[in-house]
Amino acid sequence: MCYVLGIVVHESDTKHKNSDARVLVMNHVTVLDHLAVDLVLPCTVPSVWDLPKVLTWCLGYKDLGVKQGREILIENVRQHCNESDLKILVHPEGATTNGRVGLLKFGTWPFCIGNEVLPVLLNVRRFSLLNIAPSVIGSRWWSDLFWFLFSPCTIFTIRYLPPMQRIDGASDEEFSAHVCQTMATGLNINATTFTCADKVEFVKRVLFQQQNQLVARHTTSSNSGLLISVMAQQVKEVLPYVPMDVIRRDLLSTNSVSLTISNILEGSIGYVPETTVVASPSCASSSSSISFSNEDRNEEPLTDDQYYTALNTAASSFGKTAQERTMSYQERKRRLIEMSRRRYLQKHPMS
Repeated sequence: MCYVLGIVVHESDTKHKNSDARVLVMNHVTVLDHLAVDLVLPCTVPSVWDLPKVLTWCLGYKDLGVKQGREILIENVRQHCNESDLKILVHPEGATTNGRVGLLKFGTWPFCIGNEVLPVLLNVRRFSLLNIAPSVIGSRWWSDLFWFLFSPCTIFTIRYLPPMQRIDGASDEEFSAHVCQTMATGLNINATTFTCADKVEFVKRVLFQQQNQLVARHTTSSNSGLLISVMAQQVKEVLPYVPMDVIRRDLLSTNSVSLTISNILEGSIGYVPETTVVASPSCASSSSSISFSNEDRNEEPLTDDQYYTALNTAASSFGKTAQERTMSYQERKRRLIEMSRRRYLQKHPMS
């Protein structure tokens, strides 16, 4: 299996490899760290996954009762150490890290097994050309396994430190902290106070933020589409014979109603005029006099001076009442629509 997964192992400081210590303590980088160690130093790893027995065996794990509680696990591990020649490999961090910044705080249960442990330092790397991380935040074991299959080669560098014994009178927590600090010094990283539970919370927070960013991006896109629809309807009210898809396409580039109208009136945009116009309610009330009859086609062409003069719709006086101001606004709007319609028909005569 290791050949299929492309696992390559390099060892250093092997003089401590065959010590009498029954428990190997190693930092955790990938879900397949134990396979690399098992290639050079046969060992047993307590299973922490709820997997079928066949798959547990294939991945090199052994069920030692981890799901039955801490006391049962420690008792089974001690029994294994007494009855088997295989060492026990444990990851006291309880979760994977990249192995380049810091170690998670060690759990204490591996240091309850005995008074001596063998620290093992692990570095994992892949070819820089591919730049594939051995493990990423939020990944599952099967996804990491897939990338092992995809990557041509994964290099595990294993270094053995001298066996460490419990100082007289030291508690399990003090023993674990001492081993953690020694291993962090050997890896040239920090021994942090963060636990595997802290990493779980951090992963939840990161995934939640990513989900919020996706939702915000989707909301922004929806709001942008709604704004384009509103502006397209405004252009359609002024130029009813221009296809809506043409208006939308130009609005996506200009993001301006006035610029889109100017582009259409100046002939910068090519299109086929619609033969049937469905007037919007707002346009029908304010431009009831606008119709494409034979009389409209016989109107005198507008000169540029007349057109730009007609665009000046400023009211001669400010209405004293809200009704007067509304009527003034509707009249100016009607004049603008009428001038734009005549300009449009002048540039695109209807047959």
